[in-house]
Amino acid sequence: MKRRDLLKAGAPLLLAPWLPGCGSSSSPINGGGPNPPLGSNNIARGLHVSWTSDPHTTRAVTWFTDGLNAPEGVVEFGQGAFSKTARAAASQAYDIDVLTHRAQLTGYDPEQPLQYRVRHGGDSLSATYTLKPMPRGAFRFAHFGDHGTSEFSRLVREGILRRGVDFVLIAGDLSYANGDQPIWDTWFNQVEHMSASLPMLCTAGNHEEKDGNGAAFKTRLSQPGNGRYYAYDLNNVRFIVSTGGAFIADGTLLAELLWLETELAQAALRRARGEIDFIAFAQHFTIWTDEEGRSPNNPTLVLLEENILLRYGVDLLLVGHDHEYQRSHAMAFGQPRETGYVQVCGGGGGVGIRSFSGQSAWSASQHLRYSFIEYAVKGRSLKAQTWAVDTPDLQPASQLTLIDEFELIARSPQARNEAVMPIRDASTLMAQNGANWRYVEAHTRLRNAKHLHQAIWHEHA
Repeated sequence: MKRRDLLKAGAPLLLAPWLPGCGSSSSPINGGGPNPPLGSNNIARGLHVSWTSDPHTTRAVTWFTDGLNAPEGVVEFGQGAFSKTARAAASQAYDIDVLTHRAQLTGYDPEQPLQYRVRHGGDSLSATYTLKPMPRGAFRFAHFGDHGTSEFSRLVREGILRRGVDFVLIAGDLSYANGDQPIWDTWFNQVEHMSASLPMLCTAGNHEEKDGNGAAFKTRLSQPGNGRYYAYDLNNVRFIVSTGGAFIADGTLLAELLWLETELAQAALRRARGEIDFIAFAQHFTIWTDEEGRSPNNPTLVLLEENILLRYGVDLLLVGHDHEYQRSHAMAFGQPRETGYVQVCGGGGGVGIRSFSGQSAWSASQHLRYSFIEYAVKGRSLKAQTWAVDTPDLQPASQLTLIDEFELIARSPQARNEAVMPIRDASTLMAQNGANWRYVEAHTRLRNAKHLHQAIWHEHA
C-alpha cells in the first residue's frame, strides 16, 4: 500500500517509521512548563478551558487526575499575581478510575490577560498558563472536526496556535476512543498545549456515541447549557450548537429540534433588531456532502433540519464528519440560493482523508487535505481562510498553506426581516414538513447504528 493510501485510510500508527511522535511538543507555551506526565498520581493533566456563561467575564477550567482519591483541586489565578482562588468540583469520568475537576473563574478584569495554575495538595502544581482577553469587537476563531491523536492532529493544533485565534470550535469526533476510555486521557493530554490557553468548545459526533451514548463527552467537558446542545453570543454572532441526533434516546431528538426551532427564531428576531449580525450553527454531521458514499446521511432528519435553518436564515453552518474540506455556495436543498446558508465541512482535523465522488453545483471549493478553518469577524464582515497542514500528496508540512478563502457580508435589513417567523410547536413543525416523527427518530437511530458498525469494522479491518 502506498504512503498516500495509508494516510487516506487514517493509519497513523502504521506511519511511525516516517513521522515524529504523535502529539509531542518540545517547547512550552505562554510561559508554562512541560505538561505533567500521563499517570502521575494526583497531578492535574489534560487541562482545557471553555466557558459556561459569559465568554468575556468567566472561564471554566477543567482537568483530570488519576484514581478516585485526589486531594481537592484549586485554581490559583490573577493578573500580575495569583491573588484569587477557585475551588473545583470533582466527579468521576465515564467508565474509568479518573476524576474530572471543574472550576469557574470570575471576578477578574476581562480586558487584561489572566494567568492561572492548578494545585492539588501541597506541592502538586500544574504548569502556568495565560488566557488572553476575549475581544469586544472584532474576533477570530478556528474550526475543524474529526481530530484523533495522529501527527496531523498535532499539526492542526500547532497551526491554530500559530494563527493566534481567540477560541476554537471542534465539530465532533474528538478522541476516537470508541469505547477505550484511556484514549480520552491520551487525547486530552495531547491537546493541553492548545486547550489550556485557548478556549475550546465542542460538538458531539458519532464516535462520541460509542462511549456510553456520549457519557464520556458529558463527563469530561464543561460547556454552556446542558453541555450537549447549547447556544451563546460572542459579540455580534449567535452560535447555536446541536448534537444532530448523535446522542439519541427516546424523545430527546424531538426535544432538541424544538429547542433549535426556538433558539433560531429568537436569534432571527434579535438579528432583525440589530443586536447581532450573524447566526452560526454547528453540528458534527454534514447536511449535504460530495464525499463518496456519504450523501445524504439521513434524508428525513436532514430535510427537517434544513427547513429550520432556512426558515430563520442561518448564515453559516459549521460541520465535520466527512474527512475532507468542502465549502458550499450559499445554498438550500442541494442547490445554490443567495439567501441560503454556507456550509463549511472541516473534517480534515487529523483522522484520515477520504475521497469525493464528484463536485455538485452547490459546492464552491473542495480539497482532500488535513486542514482547519480560521474565521475573522469584523463588523458586518465574516472572512474565512482555510489552512492546510500537509502537502498536496498528504505528507506533513512545516508551513501552513492557504487553500481556500471566502467572505460573508451580513444580510440586508429586508433579508433579516424576512427571516423573522413565529415559533412552531411539534405538530406544526411536522405538518409543515410532511414529516412523520416516529420515522425521523427511527431513521436517525438507523444512521447512528450504521456509523457505529462502520467504526467497529475500521477497528478490526
